[in-house]
Amino acid sequence: MPVSMLTATAYVAGESVPCGSTRVVLDEGWAPHVAAQLTIPYTPERAAALDPRTGARVLVEVSRRWHGGLTLGDLSEAWEGMTLADLSAEWVSYTLADLTVLWGAPWDAGWWPPDTLTADLGVRERTIDYAAATISVRAASDELLAQDARIVMSRPVEALPTRILAVLAAASITVTAHDLAAAAPFVSMAAAEVELTQSVWDFLVAQVTPLGLRLWCDETRTWRCTVADVAPTASVALPRVTSCTDSIDRDGDWHDAIVWTGRGINDDGISIVDTRHYPDPIPAGARVQYVEVDYGQAGAALPMPSTDELAQRLALSSARERVLTITAPADPTIRPGVGLVTGAPSLPAMDTVAARVELDVPADTITITTRSTTEA
Repeated sequence: MPVSMLTATAYVAGESVPCGSTRVVLDEGWAPHVAAQLTIPYTPERAAALDPRTGARVLVEVSRRWHGGLTLGDLSEAWEGMTLADLSAEWVSYTLADLTVLWGAPWDAGWWPPDTLTADLGVRERTIDYAAATISVRAASDELLAQDARIVMSRPVEALPTRILAVLAAASITVTAHDLAAAAPFVSMAAAEVELTQSVWDFLVAQVTPLGLRLWCDETRTWRCTVADVAPTASVALPRVTSCTDSIDRDGDWHDAIVWTGRGINDDGISIVDTRHYPDPIPAGARVQYVEVDYGQAGAALPMPSTDELAQRLALSSARERVLTITAPADPTIRPGVGLVTGAPSLPAMDTVAARVELDVPADTITITTRSTTEA
């Protein structure tokens, strides 16, 4: 049997409800950043509290329970129907060191790693199965609220973080916390009005994406603006990998060169255009990434990126779309953006960073898709 198991709980209108089949996905390359599908027992009160037309929310908690905290009843249930051969097969890959780490570690909150993922999500869809007496819920982080919203408002030239918060506020989207420091050096696009037919999300994405930034809302409802594919600040170990696939896609989003075109208005009120590219010259047959930025009132000259800055931007998308998909025993502490260290000698030597993480209850697995990677 596994040394831990995942459990999922939904908090609905203040009530703690055990979940059945549950999937939670965190994806740095997709909006919404967090998405969940879960099933809970039906009651009329829960169904009313999860009506997506009312702006309902659900708190989803996925926890890893270690055997040191299980009762004999839990163990008996987990072992039910298993033969000695089954148990042997479960443990065949473990060393004494593995068992010491997994079973012999002291139960000290200061040492034991965090083992819970808690996500505050908006309900997008609710389906009641009256025969099964269940409610199936699809929920997501708040980027989809921005996709729902259509507004008309003035768009003055100002610092980009201020513009992001103003647009979200105009759409009545609650921002419980934010970290938009990466957008601070930039101003918003030229003064104009946001079209009624344009969603708030589409408008904001059009401003941050050309600058190499990513806007997203995490599982705590904190809005963040970060450099796309920022380098990992930590690494996690995957001591057991149950499966791994390695795929390469010629048609993926990778590039050999970049062309940056800037437009704006100078101090004399004249429209100006400037273009920079890297490398120089651009190789024949290269896949070119084209970026266009409207700097609005730009002053005497456009604040175009330097050669080094263009090279850094190109490096973010120059990996050759080689992607690993790894399945391992569930670990709710892993997030997109962390480095991965695997203990499987058969895996290729690659610089791998998690891009998408999927937790599956009750399968008790985590499936990780890496960023496009370059061979070591």
